[in-house]
Amino acid sequence: MMDGGFFGDAPLWLLLPLLFGGLALFALTGSILRARLRPDPHDDASEGYLLSAALALLGLLIGFTFSMALNRYDTRRDMLVAEANAIGTTWLRAGLAEGPAADALRRDLRSYGAIRLRLPDAENTGAIEDMSVTVQSRLWVRTRAVLPTLSQPIAATLVTATTEMFDAASRRR
Repeated sequence: MMDGGFFGDAPLWLLLPLLFGGLALFALTGSILRARLRPDPHDDASEGYLLSAALALLGLLIGFTFSMALNRYDTRRDMLVAEANAIGTTWLRAGLAEGPAADALRRDLRSYGAIRLRLPDAENTGAIEDMSVTVQSRLWVRTRAVLPTLSQPIAATLVTATTEMFDAASRRR
């Protein structure tokens, strides 16, 4: 195992004050050296351009950071909506089937939806994902049991909706 040095092993809460203090020390040292090396204090024409360029670059960096965060949020929201739509479509297609196997399918779909709803607030998302995989296996068995009772076009749409629901969960994962 490699040693990370001070910055690799130090707690994060300690790094911020140390880095801030170091930057403040360097800024103070730079201003003292500038005052000693430049005899005319009114010769600040070039500093304005440098400061403007540095602030513009900082603004651009902040803009890119917010853009990336917003893009990530939008992507997550789109995936969540796609998964919810896939579950809803599967629920509607399962409603076309009748009999005890169809009732079991809808019951498992309801529990699958409840499990997926717990995912955003869960501390242990791995356990929720494991439960989702278990219920997905049961849903696939139930779907196969319902297929003989449906006409071929309706059975095909149920299988398509079920696989889209599983794919949406995989993309979100």
